[in-house]
Amino acid sequence: MLSKAVASAVSVTLNPKTTSKFFGLKRVSFVSSDSLVFGGKNSSFNADGLKKSRSCSRMDIFVTKASASAQPLKNADELIDSVETFIFDCDGVIWKGDKLIDGVPETLDMLRSKGKRLVFVTNNSTKSRKQYGKKFETLGLTVTEVKESFLSIVCLKFHQIPSPNSSEFSQEEIFASSFAAAAYLKSIDFPKDKKVYVVGEDGILKELELAGFQYLGGPEDGGKKIELKPGFLMEHDKDVGAVVVGFDRYFNYYKVQYGTLCIRENPGCLFIATNRDAVTHLTDAQEWAGGGSMVGAFVGSTQREPLVVGKPSTFMMDYLANNLMDLINNRFGIQKSQICMVGDRLDTDILFGQNGGCKTLLVLSGVTSLSMLQSPNNSIQPDFYTNKISDFLSLKAAALVPMIECSVCHSTLELETVGGKTVSRAYDRHRHQVSSKTRFLNVALVVGDCILVGLQPILVYTTKVDGGFKFSPVSVNFLTEAVKVFLAIVMLLLQARHKKVGEKSLLSFSTIAQAARNNVLLAVPAFLYAINNYLKFIMQLYFNPATVKMLSNLKVFVIALLLKIIMKRRFSIIQWEALALLLIGISVNQLRSLPEGTSALGLPVATGAYLYTLIFVTVPSLASVFNEYALKSQYDTSIYHQNLFLYGYGAIFNFLGIVITAMFKGPSSFDILQGHSKATMLLICNNAAQGILSSFFFKYADTILKKYSSTVATIFTGLASAALFGHTLTMNFILGISIVFISMHQFFSPLSKVKDEPKNISLESVDSPKNKRSKDTSFIGMAAGANEDASHRAVNEEKAPLLPI
Repeated sequence: MLSKAVASAVSVTLNPKTTSKFFGLKRVSFVSSDSLVFGGKNSSFNADGLKKSRSCSRMDIFVTKASASAQPLKNADELIDSVETFIFDCDGVIWKGDKLIDGVPETLDMLRSKGKRLVFVTNNSTKSRKQYGKKFETLGLTVTEVKESFLSIVCLKFHQIPSPNSSEFSQEEIFASSFAAAAYLKSIDFPKDKKVYVVGEDGILKELELAGFQYLGGPEDGGKKIELKPGFLMEHDKDVGAVVVGFDRYFNYYKVQYGTLCIRENPGCLFIATNRDAVTHLTDAQEWAGGGSMVGAFVGSTQREPLVVGKPSTFMMDYLANNLMDLINNRFGIQKSQICMVGDRLDTDILFGQNGGCKTLLVLSGVTSLSMLQSPNNSIQPDFYTNKISDFLSLKAAALVPMIECSVCHSTLELETVGGKTVSRAYDRHRHQVSSKTRFLNVALVVGDCILVGLQPILVYTTKVDGGFKFSPVSVNFLTEAVKVFLAIVMLLLQARHKKVGEKSLLSFSTIAQAARNNVLLAVPAFLYAINNYLKFIMQLYFNPATVKMLSNLKVFVIALLLKIIMKRRFSIIQWEALALLLIGISVNQLRSLPEGTSALGLPVATGAYLYTLIFVTVPSLASVFNEYALKSQYDTSIYHQNLFLYGYGAIFNFLGIVITAMFKGPSSFDILQGHSKATMLLICNNAAQGILSSFFFKYADTILKKYSSTVATIFTGLASAALFGHTLTMNFILGISIVFISMHQFFSPLSKVKDEPKNISLESVDSPKNKRSKDTSFIGMAAGANEDASHRAVNEEKAPLLPI
């Protein structure tokens, strides 16, 4: 509740005496151009000055303390031990839209187990406290909304402080800006005979009703329209004494005009905003226009600034300070230094905490990215920042290292010297902190990969004429790389349009030049892919499509060996057994599947087939591992830049292949369209789409997951080749596929995790308090990162993950 100075008469100047009695900071109070507003019992409803001056009262001006640059949270235990009460924002911290952010339940349970008090403060006005309580319950979280009995005690100036065991006191409370609007009107003794016009949703209406105020508007005005006719005069209720504007999905011109008339023409009508957030998270897929967009319409039409009662207003801070926090302070002796505000917005959450003298922690799981925080244009610096609140579970004391941000998903991680273990640990960290958006991306990657990889050998087979190709395979590969370059440019242009404030332009010369210098290593996988793409056509001369697909599964085992050697990945014994089982499955399928006769090279078919198989498996495996290494070792480079360079190198190498072919076969080889058909055009498009998809797989998922997911395409390939070309699905094929799926399930099973791992390393996954197994053990869950958390582990000396994956 506002202090007595605010409740009686206020001025437009900064009053040193008007301070928060809890936080002891100077602030600008609710100001008016007249001497009185709605006040205490001895004040009157006299706001002629509000009508005289359209520059209405403001509650969003603050005197903030100077702060140094934010530091990455490196020791969560130290922060937790120094704090008794955590104030959490909700949207972007606890959830996004209707999706709970990963690790939140475990984190809150851990804080409760340590005796910490949790307070949830949200600027979202669409729900009441009770409705937010139900949302918490729906998401599996248990909290208590602020009770009316508790509010009544507050209004009695703490003449009776309830016991901690009393039903009137809750250690965990929900404060919504919808409640703040009603609480503010109550604090100034808003006349009961006056009405409140609401531009907002049901949450505001319910809180006003609980507070005993008359209201009109809200969602029921969402369908109203104004039919403009000559001489038309819109009527409005003269008894409206306040217009409350919050987030409103039913916002329309009728509401703007009605509210504007009330503010302009009704004497002393207050203009109150629940918040001025520019964006919000209605879904976890993108940012949506926030309540500030609705408030802005009224600012423009009335030429008045609103009274903001939500974060970071002085009212919300005063309410928390003078009411809830004073109860805690008086009863338990908690000081301001023992309170931490945790939020995802700089201009609301962090400013809110700073003006209250609290510790502040910014999480990068919501609106603010690392580049926005570190932008020279940003003057609001929290005490600490981290990826998400679940970092409380894993971050231990460690040496301070820099943090960088992924230019696509904006995840952050600490950075040291890049090496094989570095990339492995970085991927491992990302697996533990995968967001719901990333889960969806990984599922889409798996499904898309199954379709495209399954189609590829079939399309290649359809391009054969009399057992051979009428076109140059090198020309197909070159055209494929050219299409990839085109798609990469289009995606880069589209991504550049969504640049956030403070981020460098993806299209600037300096950005592209720097990215090109840092990603020269991509030339290695590009060269290997150029060789591999040619080998794919050669393999089709020896095998039918289903057999080619089965042989390609050998890459999984080879890739695992390369990951072990090059990137120092660790696999459990069960996982190695799964890979061995994979080899057995492929061998079973291979039995009696080779054609008889000789090849065009004069070698026995079996000899040539096995020789090409060895090359066919080794070269792409090297390409995949080097590609993953190159992409992940430069996580500060946009994936769209990396695609451009990777496929640009590929186009160059394939063009050189055309030149070499022309040297042996003549200038006619430069006719890159010679011998092509509709089938080859489809093949080119399929290969290009597969290449683009693979780049996201290698950067945001894992090479082994990529190859394992491709095995699912074997069923599709086998069935399609049998239906289209009459190839027989042998018992060997069916048994081989069965064994491959058993291998895949075994490899990604939670039981296959590496044993005897250190408990104090930052990459260690943290079990839930009840030590429950993962709820999702399906292949799709595995693909989304649900059960791959035990695939790769750090050793003792590896204290901190180093790349933002």
